[in-house]
Amino acid sequence: MINSLIKKTFSKNLFVFVILLIAIVFSSCSGSNSKEDSLFQNEFEKEIQIDTLFFSVPQSSQLGSFFINDKNLYYVDQLFGIIEQFDENGNQIRRCLQVMNGPEELMSITEVIPYPSGFIVRSDWQFYFYDKDWNYQRKFMMDTDDGVPFDDLVNNPKPSYTAMYELQNYDQKTTYFDGQLLVKLDVEHPKFNAFSTRAYYKEASIFGFININTGKLKLIDLARPDSYDAYSFIPFHIFFDYHIGQREIFTTFESDPLIYKYDLNFELQDSFGETGKEMLTSYPQTDRIEAAFDNSLFSDSRNKDGFYKNIFVDKDFIFRTYRQGTKGESYSELKNPLRLQIYSQKQLVQDIALPNRFKILGKIGDTYFADGYFNEQEEKQGLFTIKME
Repeated sequence: MINSLIKKTFSKNLFVFVILLIAIVFSSCSGSNSKEDSLFQNEFEKEIQIDTLFFSVPQSSQLGSFFINDKNLYYVDQLFGIIEQFDENGNQIRRCLQVMNGPEELMSITEVIPYPSGFIVRSDWQFYFYDKDWNYQRKFMMDTDDGVPFDDLVNNPKPSYTAMYELQNYDQKTTYFDGQLLVKLDVEHPKFNAFSTRAYYKEASIFGFININTGKLKLIDLARPDSYDAYSFIPFHIFFDYHIGQREIFTTFESDPLIYKYDLNFELQDSFGETGKEMLTSYPQTDRIEAAFDNSLFSDSRNKDGFYKNIFVDKDFIFRTYRQGTKGESYSELKNPLRLQIYSQKQLVQDIALPNRFKILGKIGDTYFADGYFNEQEEKQGLFTIKME
């Protein structure tokens, strides 16, 4: 638990589907043949247009991801340490950055965070600042020292001790928010953890702010929802995703069908949501700290269990993906069926099958962009685009 992108070749394959057919097509991508895929849960009159941007990446490590900023698309190759910029039509603009190339001594790229003055590149606990032209400015390391005596930290851990926390390693997400960096947190203290401490689920902070001037971490007083009381210990399903809207923050937790809406002060305002279709949620429960070192348990939680995954919020719709789970042998999360829920005005209006790599990144104009297209056999890589009309 505990590449180089070179000259871009862009081509389009335009598929226009009436919403009654889109689920059937996606079902064939994910290996599902359920007749329910073509049924509406509520009346939904939108037509969906699916398009694909293909990128020629002969030197890509295939260990990369895209992000969106100011109507531009960026590809980050985590292994080769390269960032490339493209316009919304897939035309290459420039290579922005390459690790170990410059005075900043950037060794790796965990994620890239756009902010008003440029970009922040996270490399584990270090954060590197660049201006809008990708000129290096400065860096800092996250500082969790809160002055708590070492003996107290080791022998009498409390959820208010900042020094106990670390950045969540699974599905990392850092966002520039209100002049600070909003980060997802975890605790892996021998006496305070998800494997053997019930207080972890009730009291451990899930968010923190990092001061962009000092690197100091400040905990946000927000823990996991009460739905975790239904389990004793489910340490492999503690993860969550979030999206910051104009005046609110939305979260979704792996084991919880509800979507939670908070105001910008992290006060709960509302919750809503429906259970996914035929999800397998009989999660193995454990109270043994030794389970943290059993890689097979974590693998099964990704490959076989059903869980809610990513959330993206637009002014008209909320999109949430989830894994259904599978009873058969599965050695990869990509074999675990993926579906998409679409909500409008807090009501579920559609639930459709997806290709097994699919994560909505953002919207440019009236087009949504989703990361995840990759054909291993033909070594084609790209983005899905979605229009709802």
